[in-house]
Amino acid sequence: MSSKSVIEHELVANHDALRFGLHAVKGDVVGAHPLQSLRESTGRIWEEKKRMGLDLTYGTAFNLRRDLDAQILSRFQRPPGALPSSMLGFEALTGGLDDFAFEDYLNLPQDSETFRPLDMHHGMEVRLGISKGPATILSSHTNERGSPKAVMEVVNNEFEVGECKGQKLVDGEQMPLVLRPAEAQKRGPCSLVAALKANKEWFEEKLLQHSAVLLRGFDVRDAEDFNKIVDAFGWDDIRYVGPAPRTHVHKRVWTANEGPLSEFIYYHHEMVLINEFPTKVILFCQVPPPEGGETPFVPSFRVTQRMLEEYPDNVREMEEKGLRYTFTAVSKNDTASMRGRGWEDAFGTSDPAEAERRARALGMNIEWLPNGGAKTILGPRPLTRVFPGRNARRMWFNTVVGMHGKETSSATMADGSEIPEHVVKRCGEIIEEESVQFKWEEGDVLFLDNLALLHGRRPSLPPRRVLVATCK
Repeated sequence: MSSKSVIEHELVANHDALRFGLHAVKGDVVGAHPLQSLRESTGRIWEEKKRMGLDLTYGTAFNLRRDLDAQILSRFQRPPGALPSSMLGFEALTGGLDDFAFEDYLNLPQDSETFRPLDMHHGMEVRLGISKGPATILSSHTNERGSPKAVMEVVNNEFEVGECKGQKLVDGEQMPLVLRPAEAQKRGPCSLVAALKANKEWFEEKLLQHSAVLLRGFDVRDAEDFNKIVDAFGWDDIRYVGPAPRTHVHKRVWTANEGPLSEFIYYHHEMVLINEFPTKVILFCQVPPPEGGETPFVPSFRVTQRMLEEYPDNVREMEEKGLRYTFTAVSKNDTASMRGRGWEDAFGTSDPAEAERRARALGMNIEWLPNGGAKTILGPRPLTRVFPGRNARRMWFNTVVGMHGKETSSATMADGSEIPEHVVKRCGEIIEEESVQFKWEEGDVLFLDNLALLHGRRPSLPPRRVLVATCK
């Protein structure tokens, strides 16, 4: 009996490796599993039926063009990035994007939503001492609206990155960056202080990068805990000078504006009109309000960008002329007003001559009023400023909207000419549109870069207790 020189490769349940060799390529004639073989053979049958239908409907030229496109697109592969690499164009043409393949449920690391590839370049720099701080990993998430956002997660023994409702992605960075304890046993304020001291330079870099850092879940209880957190960095204290009524609580800690909770405190850079202003504002929520009471903040450079887009001539004129502000203060504190701080408390003296001397040191002049109050005059002041280490961004470093046309204050150009009302109104709308809102939780500590962010306060129901420290 004559034997065949070639043994035909038949689809059988048990693959003969001695005759046909080991499997090395996915998609070989013999599937990795009988179910996979059945699925693939069924797919080929349906593909042939689909081609026949297209031939009858559109003619043979249609399938020829489709085959040519498939050959071209099969040569181009999307490089890996936030998503794994794939033949995106080819899969879209052939309908592969709709397929639920085996890799989709085999939990491969590169397809996992929880897998976080290390940033090996930065990690090596940290190991070699070139870069500061712990190694980082990059990932892709979606926010509460389902849209994609970039998130940087921190790899160390102290912090892990969290999320909060109201976060925004601004110029590629999360605002605020939310840091939580990496381990449950490190929730206490003592562990937090130790972690901040050990990672001081890294934390300062993150504050510059994100402009706002929210520490959440560390069980910070009171002003004493909060003061230790502020002291951990060794930043110099700076005494508040301004119209807001405040009460000293403990060492470097004061109450935030004690004006009526029913009033909205407009967005501002802290002490923006004074010659020496804080670079950091740190807030601690001891008692979150039952409703409202958010501390919204605004990336200042975005306001400058949008005002230049919409009102380039007005911005140029205000930049060239500078700004002039006036503010009227009563003699004694009036806690019924959010701007009710008296001049005696503000300047730390009841002597008018000494108050004038201290006012000049701060860059302002005083006119005395018949009722014992004082009218402070400040100017010229810049409209925008650029600060080192903040990507050369022009910050909207003024309080035009907050003081323009108010009962106790004014904002004009330095030569006395008025700023158009519609420009001020639109600027206020832009600031609100660019604002970042988040809900306070008990024990939250929020670090703000005062040179990069305006901040304010939403009206709220009582009780609400937020404490503050300001640092050079």
